[in-house]
Amino acid sequence: MTRLGLRPYRPADGPPAGSVPASVVVLTLNEEPNIRRCLASAGWAEQVVVVDSGSTDATVRLAGAAGADVVEQPWLGFAAQREFALRLPLLRHDWVYFLDADEWVSPQLAAEIAERLRAPECAAFAHRLRLVFQGTWIRHCGWYRGSWVVRLVDRRHAKFDGGILGERACVDGPVLRLRNDLVDQDLKGLAAWLHKHVRYAELEAQRRGGLAPLSQRLRGLRDTSGNSRPLTRTLLKDVVYPSVPAKPAAIFVYMYLIRLGLLDGPAGLRFCFYHAWFQASVAALQAENTRARWKAATASPGRTGPGHSRARPRPRLGVLATHPIQYQAPLYQALSRRAVVDLDVAFLSRAGALPYLDAGFGARVAWDIDLLSGYRWTILDHRCPRALARWPFRLAGWLCGHDAVVLHGHADPRMLLAAAECRVLGVPYLLRGDSWARPRATGWRRLARHVLAAVMVRGAAGALPIGRLNSGFYQRYGPVPEFPAPYSVDNDRFRRLADTARASRASRLASLGLNPERPVVIYCGKLTPGKRPLDAVQAIGLCEGELSLLVLGDGPLRAEIDALHARLPVRCVGFVNQADLPAWYACGDVLVLPSEVEQWGLVVNEGMACGLVPVVSDAVGCAGDLVTGVGEVFALGDVNSLARALVRASCDAPGRREQIRRRLDRFTIAETAGGFEQAALATRRARR
Repeated sequence: MTRLGLRPYRPADGPPAGSVPASVVVLTLNEEPNIRRCLASAGWAEQVVVVDSGSTDATVRLAGAAGADVVEQPWLGFAAQREFALRLPLLRHDWVYFLDADEWVSPQLAAEIAERLRAPECAAFAHRLRLVFQGTWIRHCGWYRGSWVVRLVDRRHAKFDGGILGERACVDGPVLRLRNDLVDQDLKGLAAWLHKHVRYAELEAQRRGGLAPLSQRLRGLRDTSGNSRPLTRTLLKDVVYPSVPAKPAAIFVYMYLIRLGLLDGPAGLRFCFYHAWFQASVAALQAENTRARWKAATASPGRTGPGHSRARPRPRLGVLATHPIQYQAPLYQALSRRAVVDLDVAFLSRAGALPYLDAGFGARVAWDIDLLSGYRWTILDHRCPRALARWPFRLAGWLCGHDAVVLHGHADPRMLLAAAECRVLGVPYLLRGDSWARPRATGWRRLARHVLAAVMVRGAAGALPIGRLNSGFYQRYGPVPEFPAPYSVDNDRFRRLADTARASRASRLASLGLNPERPVVIYCGKLTPGKRPLDAVQAIGLCEGELSLLVLGDGPLRAEIDALHARLPVRCVGFVNQADLPAWYACGDVLVLPSEVEQWGLVVNEGMACGLVPVVSDAVGCAGDLVTGVGEVFALGDVNSLARALVRASCDAPGRREQIRRRLDRFTIAETAGGFEQAALATRRARR
């Protein structure tokens, strides 16, 4: 340890044990050689939590023996696992420090953290990693200087996102730097290090895919807000490095000679050599993936014609969306994974990817699933006046890089501007939204929306209707090609997690004072007048003890619902985030959605994927497409009719569950992705 300039943490070093008001989170998977040292170095924190993703060695036992709280969570991905841990109700502090099990906190760093947290003036802190490879601190090779990472965050203002390999902290507020370093020293040996990097090479090859044009890589630098990676490192990694020829040789020369890795001795030589080997592995895997995609493309409808074995390039499909949405991320990930189109998503703001105040829930919301990984995206933001003046030109530059663009809705002025620029630039646009042919607006607003809708639809190259009501909207304003792309959720994920959690149904219901033997109705959504949750509560009262109601949500009507706990079998558990939703759905038998304004109702998709029988009002958009024939549809506001529908739905009719499963098979991410792909291919053919 003398070559590190540091020594391992001892009880007498640094702050007293348990004296710093912070929660330390350690992610683990088979870390028996490392876990003792890691947890000992985090003893200064008031709370230490280990999130284990399925260890088969003694990791969990050793963590429990060291006094850490242990949570078991199957691996969700690099960013998603950290985001899951960041939102754990178990955490007692807002300031959370993330450690990997092969890292340890030096006494100097622990003392500095304790000092800075007494009066923090930021939303997060960053420090460098001091990597130890085969007993030697890799101080050169270009590694240490750019190793800044954000690990200490205020979870009220931070979120983790990233691609399929690695994660980054997005912070809503200033990020300050710590002087002292975190030590990264894996004790599992070289073989384990090599095995790990083979897996990393597979993920990196998937992440890189094909080489994006230089203009597109430059556009990715436009928005750096909330990104913890330094701009210089981003420029080198994302813009310059992808164009470098002979990457393995170039990376070795750069690290060993130019960045003076030779000064790190024999360990530095091996470290540079293995990184060159890593790049060679990535290149070989990329070539293998390209050959596989090429074969698939030549066998697809996008062939150049009979007798031609050469495939056309994939259509460049852009999607312009207002902000990252939890329901849309699985679709974008599937489109990128299927590789039929070259997908590029642009968001008009980062809202949703960072914690935000949701007025409907009346609480600060931070989604615990990764919304920005697995696909290419950029932010077209215009928050400052100077950026606003340039924004139309930035938008035009982004539009020009695509064969077709999907625009979400026509109510946002920015979408109207995008449609106008598409017409001027000759870029076909496809419409995606949830409007109905029967408008709800009245007076001059109705007339204005009618005119705007007519202009948008008649200028579109196609539409992606989510269902019958939405298709009627496009048909009203003129003939436009339609490519059905139904609203959908990740059915497999919800079904799998619900099946796993069903064993805990009885204990969950009993802990809330509900009878596990009684059928349970689930309401999931905001507790606002427009959602009409009180209709469901009144209907439960009319059922005279036959049913229980479990309310998943929050909002202004919660106090009124909580006041009924003593009289009715109704319980409100508050806002439930995406990762824990399937477990609560597994407690129920029926899903109710009595809304008076619901363009579709994706919560119905979620509940049906978890095996619930849907009961919805006739004002819910998915009633005709998704519910009729397998669930119950009642007249809006008719509580007596709702009560009877709930009783009928709670009866276990023969074959109903199988009917629900078959109906839901038409509303999958694959079906939705297929609609996007057909639209992109057809639009490209029409344009040519």
